[in-house]
Amino acid sequence: MTVSDLLTLTGILLAIIAFISERNREYIFLKLSNFDLGLLVILFLYIHFLLTFGWWRQRIISLQIFEFEGFPSPAAWAYILSISVLTYSIWRIFFGAFPRSRRKGSTTIFVGKDQVLHEKTVLHS
Repeated sequence: MTVSDLLTLTGILLAIIAFISERNREYIFLKLSNFDLGLLVILFLYIHFLLTFGWWRQRIISLQIFEFEGFPSPAAWAYILSISVLTYSIWRIFFGAFPRSRRKGSTTIFVGKDQVLHEKTVLHS
């Protein structure tokens, strides 16, 4: 995996988000908690760091202690981490439940903003 691969995947992801409707986009963000969103951003930055590790290693000599003989390269770890993040995101969006912190916002997607629904019905079902 190279930096250009990461940029291509990021561009495809942004294009998908841009083309889906606002309601579906809101649904995706409601399926992810604030912790999940923060974790995804941090992992994205870490994957970018792994892909540019060679450049950083030349400028910061102390980073060479993190390289081991016979161990996968940083680019291989970036690939493994990318697949893991993609798998987790797909699982969380399609199969995971709404986080407790966002359940109240999720009722407006299924019920509508103008209709009133009793909180006990949604949260306990």
